[in-house]
Amino acid sequence: MDSSGIRPTSPFALPSTKGVEKAAAVDSVSAAGSGKEDNKDQLNFSPGSLRGILDKLDLFGAEPRADGSINIEDIRANYAQRFEDFAGKLSALLKKTGIDRGCASILRSDGQGKIRVANNHPQRENIEALFENNPELANEFRGLSGTASFLRAADEHSKFAAAYAKDPEAAVRMFSHLFDETGTRDYAMRITSDDIMGFFE
Repeated sequence: MDSSGIRPTSPFALPSTKGVEKAAAVDSVSAAGSGKEDNKDQLNFSPGSLRGILDKLDLFGAEPRADGSINIEDIRANYAQRFEDFAGKLSALLKKTGIDRGCASILRSDGQGKIRVANNHPQRENIEALFENNPELANEFRGLSGTASFLRAADEHSKFAAAYAKDPEAAVRMFSHLFDETGTRDYAMRITSDDIMGFFE
C-alpha cells in the first residue's frame, strides 16, 4: 500500500484541507468528454439518457447546462466543496470523541460498505465506530470516493486519447495499466494532526 499521499505521477491531485483555498483544491483535470465550449471540456449526454443518469447518479452533484452538457469542472468544484464539508464534520467528531490525530490514520472502504482504518492506529476501533454510528458520514466518504475515481478515470482517458492520436502503440504501452484490473488503485484518506487529504493507494 502506498501511503505517502499523492504520487508524483498521479493524474488527479485530490484536495487537502491544509492551507488550501477551495479554488486551489480544484486541480486541473481534463475530461474525456465529447464536446468543447470555450476550450472547456465537457461531458455530453443525449436528452433521453440524461434523465436516467440524473436519477441514478445525481451526476456527482453537477447540474446539466442549458445545452444538456455536464462540465467536468462543475463536477470537480462540487467534489471540492463536499470534501471540505466532510473534512469539517470529521474533524469535529474526532475532536469530540478524543481521538488522537497525532498518529496518522488512513481510511478506506472495505468494498462491503464499511469504512475501515487501513493502518495500525492505536484508536482504530474508535475511528471505525464513528462511521458505524454516523451512517451519513460513511455515505459521504463513499460518495467522495466515487467522484474522485470518476474524475481520475476521466483524466486518464483524456491523456490516453491524446497519446493514442499521436502514436497508438506507444500509448497502449504507456497506459497499459488502464487495461489491467490488477493495477487499480483504491481511494483513501489520510488524517494527520493538521490535515485531511485524499489520495489513491
